[in-house]
Amino acid sequence: MERQDSVSSNKRGIEGLIDLDQARVLFEGFSRATGYATGMTDQESGAILVASEYHPVCSEYHHQCDASEAICRRANVLLANKETDRGAVSIERCEHGLIVGKSRVLVEGRHLANVIAGQVLFSAPDLDEFRARAGQFGYDETAYLDAVRKIPVVDENSFSAHVAFLADLAATIAGMGLAGQQAADEAEIRSRERDALIRSEAKYRALFD
Repeated sequence: MERQDSVSSNKRGIEGLIDLDQARVLFEGFSRATGYATGMTDQESGAILVASEYHPVCSEYHHQCDASEAICRRANVLLANKETDRGAVSIERCEHGLIVGKSRVLVEGRHLANVIAGQVLFSAPDLDEFRARAGQFGYDETAYLDAVRKIPVVDENSFSAHVAFLADLAATIAGMGLAGQQAADEAEIRSRERDALIRSEAKYRALFD
């Protein structure tokens, strides 16, 4: 029997599968443990679903100037348009010199979201480069360089593994949500079929009574 009246679970977006408040707690904890800024975006709309705090070098400097924030937006677009295989991490070095990585969140083969992490470096910062940036955008040089010195310097392989792990974790949680919703759908369908059978039996009994 076709079940066209059921809810189509496999068409739900990531928001219908994950408790975003709980995901936010998870991402913030991951950020505290690693030092990375982290977030998750919806693949279809590009909306930011979850985001931890940005590193101060971004929130207090790069995002406070229209010209430098435009650079951040360009980097986000480039990263969003990069395709990756399951478990792979796409890495970009933005024009501000910071590293950002992205990995896809796949649920039953569907690309529902992206995990993004970064605002890190793979080697000690070139202070001359950042000093020139402070002059270009009018940042307070001393305070800006102090913020730059606090950017996490991480191993590239470890960084990629961490980003892939976070994407896999998000996919696992979403998959559990999907399985729960599918089970609920099946229970609802069985209940409807049982009710229909009871009504049908009642009709037949009425014909012979």
